[in-house]
Amino acid sequence: MPLHLIPDAEALVGDWLREHPAVVALDANVAGRTPTSMSKPWVRVTQLDARAVGGLEHLIRFPLQLDCYAGREAMDAGVGQAEAKFLARTVRSILTGLAGATIDGVTVTHVRVLGDMRAPDTTLEPARERVVLTVEVSMHAVVA
Repeated sequence: MPLHLIPDAEALVGDWLREHPAVVALDANVAGRTPTSMSKPWVRVTQLDARAVGGLEHLIRFPLQLDCYAGREAMDAGVGQAEAKFLARTVRSILTGLAGATIDGVTVTHVRVLGDMRAPDTTLEPARERVVLTVEVSMHAVVA
């Protein structure tokens, strides 16, 4: 009997963003954790859940949180808020265009933006401009 493995949503979305020309042009980092060097803008991708649609394991909804941060250089220049907001708008546009794509054998069937909030990160010293995107990405399971 074949296995229906759910896709690795963090890796798939992270790779898609990392390789997208618009993100490359912004010289932004995309990772699953805070980078060691914060001089450039970055996006942290975090999977919040993995829900089977209708209780069936062949279609999975992944709520994802994408924290879009301004880099230290922009913060020092006084344009951190603008950089974080532009990065978030770029990421949002890229992700909403992901519906219908097939990546590494995984078909993305639906993308829905659940939240788009400017929320400076005060846990960093000094505080850093950040926009938090919450999206729901539905993908077909991979048959292995």
